[in-house]
Amino acid sequence: MAKIQRKSARAQNALEFLMSYSWAVAILLASVAIFFYLGVMRPQSFAPNTCSLPQGLSCDGYKIANGGNLTLRIRQETGYDIKITRAACNESNMTTADIIPDIFIPNGGFANVSGTPPAGIPPCRRSDGSAPKTGDFYSGKLIIEFRESQTGISNLAV
Repeated sequence: MAKIQRKSARAQNALEFLMSYSWAVAILLASVAIFFYLGVMRPQSFAPNTCSLPQGLSCDGYKIANGGNLTLRIRQETGYDIKITRAACNESNMTTADIIPDIFIPNGGFANVSGTPPAGIPPCRRSDGSAPKTGDFYSGKLIIEFRESQTGISNLAV
């Protein structure tokens, strides 16, 4: 008889433990679900908004609008005046398109680049070929081909 009472006491303790702490787990799960529903815990909100270029070039500001149209402010301090001749903005491939006319940036200067080809950087594309919309999360590469005006040497910045 004593064995049955011990087993029932253990079972009762286990049941009380589950009942007490399952409410806490349920409340925790409900609050996390509410945060996701309200958009507080969107993965996009934790991703940094950055635009980085190699040494000598910097991205002072950028914006991707509907259709993937990129507006970019590029500062350059390579030691030479440069002309941007080709560019691309995409997630997967490294294919660039001509920019006509070339964009001239003096050493220590900057240029605002916007629009669509042939006068600007081609629209940004996802790996499936679609264009991001305003407010969408986008992680892609900005590829810029430029030529140093004094030396004529071509460079590729990714």
